[in-house]
Amino acid sequence: TPLVPLATPPERAPFYGSFNFFQGNDLINNQFNFSHNFSGSLGVRASGHCGRPYSELKDSVVCPWSLDISADFNTNVFASNFLSSNEQGYGTFMGQIGRVPGFAANLRASFGPFSLISEYNTALRSSTILDGLGNYVTFQPAAWQAALGFQFGWNPWVEIIGDQGTFLAVGYSGSQGMAGVTQNFNGVPTRVGFVPQSRLIMTASEWVFESVKLTLEASIDWDYPIAAGGTGSTANSFVVGLSFNF
Repeated sequence: TPLVPLATPPERAPFYGSFNFFQGNDLINNQFNFSHNFSGSLGVRASGHCGRPYSELKDSVVCPWSLDISADFNTNVFASNFLSSNEQGYGTFMGQIGRVPGFAANLRASFGPFSLISEYNTALRSSTILDGLGNYVTFQPAAWQAALGFQFGWNPWVEIIGDQGTFLAVGYSGSQGMAGVTQNFNGVPTRVGFVPQSRLIMTASEWVFESVKLTLEASIDWDYPIAAGGTGSTANSFVVGLSFNF
């Protein structure tokens, strides 16, 4: 369906924030409690159209533009289903790790047909544990990512890049201190708590019908080198997705 001009929504307040209590484990037990787990966020956002009406911006690659920058604080980065899992994460080591606060910085921006999303997340202190092999391991988890998108058939009235038409995106992400540790499961040394050291992902989406989107996605992962506790290997994947929105 051809896009038509829409009324511009009211401008939102430039500053925003939140304060939340949370339970980061899917099984509420004595390990976590709401009084010890909270997070806070503070951000600023702005947008503009270069002082020109939208009808004059059809060929612009800069306007309209938007920018949103925020910072987050978390009392315990390990209060998550993955990191606190006994089978895949650091669940059996949580008594040694304790609560580790974390910080995140986020950037979201759009310029004409382009979108940019990036973030950096890190624990604010390192942790030292005695792993399943009897070795002391010190690590400080951190991760980051950046994704650039482009909207084909774009016009100034598209509110969200990628919501209509043909869309391309490329993303690159990385981690630090997430090579994992060795856990002993019934006498079998097993690597747990790891993610790729870096990942490149490319996505193409097409709205073949008004409510049906076809997505093609290819990615390559690089594991940590053997000297850092990884395998030094790479992994490739290709995904085809068909989604119906109603």
